[in-house]
Amino acid sequence: MGDSHGQELLKESIRQIQIAEPSFKSKDIERWKKERKISEGKEKLFTQFSIDAELTAP
Repeated sequence: MGDSHGQELLKESIRQIQIAEPSFKSKDIERWKKERKISEGKEKLFTQFSIDAELTAP
């Protein structure tokens, strides 16, 4: 149960970043990853909230 709670907290944090940032597109997320502001593992979660994301099934 602790893991799902942590996941929800992370998603809420991403939502707050989305609201605060002037742009939250996939190109921004890619840049943040290159700048090491987010890890590769977190990139997928950020992309779920991107306004121009093209999500593909795993």
